[in-house]
This record gives sequence, structure tokens and C-alpha cells, in this order.
Amino acid sequence: YEHYDNDMHGAQPHQMMSVTKSFAGLFALMAAADGLLDEGAPVVDAVPELISASAFATASIGQVLDMVNSMQFNEDYADPTSDIHRYVGALGWMNAVPESGAANLYSFLRTLERDPAREHGEVFAYQTPKTDVVNWITNRATGTSFQDQMAQVLWSRLGTEGETYILLDGCGTLIAGGGLNAAPRDLARFAMMLLNDGSVGGNRLIDPAIIDTLESG
Repeated sequence: YEHYDNDMHGAQPHQMMSVTKSFAGLFALMAAADGLLDEGAPVVDAVPELISASAFATASIGQVLDMVNSMQFNEDYADPTSDIHRYVGALGWMNAVPESGAANLYSFLRTLERDPAREHGEVFAYQTPKTDVVNWITNRATGTSFQDQMAQVLWSRLGTEGETYILLDGCGTLIAGGGLNAAPRDLARFAMMLLNDGSVGGNRLIDPAIIDTLESG
């Protein structure tokens, strides 16, 4: 079944929002499988700049990847005073001056603090900036950007047809927490590759063990 409304079509990019996180997480697992990233290592081993952020300074890479590091961050989109609005302001996606004092993504990430009521590893908490940290770590570990990895490892090998692009902050830093724009038929190609244990046209794109990890949660 395939249907498009409002004069849209299968090769037209859509704002994927937090679907972007799924790709960032996948790239981190691929880096770990290649021996480039150690989930048990401290975050600051990969990104020393985060030593000032107590939400990450004493957390492991795996804890951030699983979103179980302790962090004070209110992601209530209906509350204009919430942290997610400060995050969006720091990205330059709103006209308001960011209250955090951070004028870009990486500066904002360095301001995030641990939740004093929780230790790292105790509770899962869905908080968008954690994925941006995962992407920062993966970029450092692989020496490759999100967009290059997506293009070279996935999109160029899936026979994609639509335009694909990712939103940036005011300094040109890619937003892995929710910046992906991709076409529905291309996302379907990606999904079929996953359903076929990471293969397409007889070529292996992703180790089936990684897919098992994703499916097991």
C-alpha cells in the first residue's frame, strides 16, 4: 500500500525529527562493533570538552547511548520555559536569545548538569541532547561525520532516490537529536535492509548482531 496526500510523493524529503536519533544510535553501535568505541569508557575520554557538564563528566559512553545517564532536562514541548526550548534557542532555530547563554549546540551541551536525585545508570530518561553527545562521541571515534557515514555506508548502497539533508545549528554543527530530512521510499529501503538482517542485493551493510541488539532493546 502506498499513498501520498497534498501533492507529495515518495522521493520528497520529510522532517524526521527524532527518527534522526535512531541513525545516530546505529552509527555508535557500528563504531563499537568495529572496535573504535568502548561503551564502558568515560564520555570525557572521547570528548574532554564535556568535563564541565556534570550530566556527562562521570558517565560512561554506554550510559549516554542508553539514555540512562542522570541529567536535569525538562523536555516538555508545551512549556515555553522548559529546557527543550532553551536547547532549540541555542541551536538558533528560534529568534529569542537563548537563556542558557549558549549560542550553539556544543556550548549548550557543556552546560548540562546531573540530576542530584539520581545516579548515572538508575533510570531511563528520554532527553534529546543525549543523542547529540552520542553523535559527538561517534564522530571523534570514527573520524567521520554523521552525514558522511550515512551517505557512504547506507544511502549510496541502498539505491536511494530522494534528497536527504540534515539541519544545522548557527555554527554549522549537525543536529543528531532531530535534524534529518529524508524521503519515505528511501526510509522504506532502509527498513527493508534491516528486515533482511542488514543486507541488500547480496551486500552486507550492517552486522546482524547489531540489529539483534537494536531489536532486543
